[in-house]
Amino acid sequence: MKSINSNKQAIYFPYFQSLIFSIKIIAALLVFVSIGCIDEINYNVSTEKDRIVISGLITSKEELQTIQVRRSVLTGAGNLVNSTPIDKATVTIVGNNTRYALQNNGDGSYTATFRAISGISYTLEVKVGDQVYKSTPQTMPQPLPMLEANTALNQTQFINASGNVVNEKKVAVELSGAINNQFSALYRVLGKYEFMEFNPPSTTLKTCFVDEEIDNNTIKLINANDLRTNTLENYNLLEIPFDARFFRMYAFTIRQFAISESSLSYWKKVNQVTKAGENLFDSPPGRILGNIKNENNKVEEVLGNFTLGNVSEQTVYTNMTRLGNVTTDPCLVRFNTARPGICLDCLKIPNSTTTRPANWPF
Repeated sequence: MKSINSNKQAIYFPYFQSLIFSIKIIAALLVFVSIGCIDEINYNVSTEKDRIVISGLITSKEELQTIQVRRSVLTGAGNLVNSTPIDKATVTIVGNNTRYALQNNGDGSYTATFRAISGISYTLEVKVGDQVYKSTPQTMPQPLPMLEANTALNQTQFINASGNVVNEKKVAVELSGAINNQFSALYRVLGKYEFMEFNPPSTTLKTCFVDEEIDNNTIKLINANDLRTNTLENYNLLEIPFDARFFRMYAFTIRQFAISESSLSYWKKVNQVTKAGENLFDSPPGRILGNIKNENNKVEEVLGNFTLGNVSEQTVYTNMTRLGNVTTDPCLVRFNTARPGICLDCLKIPNSTTTRPANWPF
């Protein structure tokens, strides 16, 4: 079979919620023409309706697991117009002889630290007032072989709003390797870069390490049946601009989640009615039902999905030297030009720390 090359972009998925497409438009227009006069009768067509949204991805890694419980309001056109957290729910995940009670962290988030075991089935239970919401039992899949990740520097051209041709350099995360017909996985890509202060004549300079959610909290999907191939070659998973973050060292952490066929089907449907780049907690428009039901009211349409993902992880380090190009340190400024504040105190950068990560290259 032919391999998939880097021109094939990864499918983007907003992670762990969906919205039901509900259309009910009632309108009437009465037109009466008399001596050039038109009378119009307007009707109230508001059909706002709220839906509960329960969603989360539980992994095979010992880490903080999160379930989101929110309530969204739909208009007659099926668009999300408001989303509010539900902070008085009771959230429990039940496995074989195990029971995990998740704690409310505010903003509709419920968390607990544990890991789900391959081959074991788990059920999500959420109580909101006198209503009980429960997922169908989900079995943690076996892990998939981790694809080999690498980075490449790509140059693209586009025409800006002024009609000028602009050259833009981007760093791509690419995947390569053999896959079988059952291969289906979700992906998250996280970033971290090294930043060093520079403020002569000071000699007490710090080095910071900055975490980034470079995939905008979205999900990517690779499915062998959709790609119709058993080999991936430089499959373009993600691109970010080539800039000062690559002056010293940048780390891409690729998380691969093996998922079930039912969860794969859910996220493929979400992809059909949503736009790439949206936040994974933004419920997309569309009549998409997940695996969660109201035990007290079988006809209630519950949004979201309870997903289990067996996680594999790989970190790739790169910088401007390895990418074969040059970028500029923002702290190297012209004479008599003020340096940015982060050059004096790199802890002003959001999500920064002076603690060097384990295995960080020197």
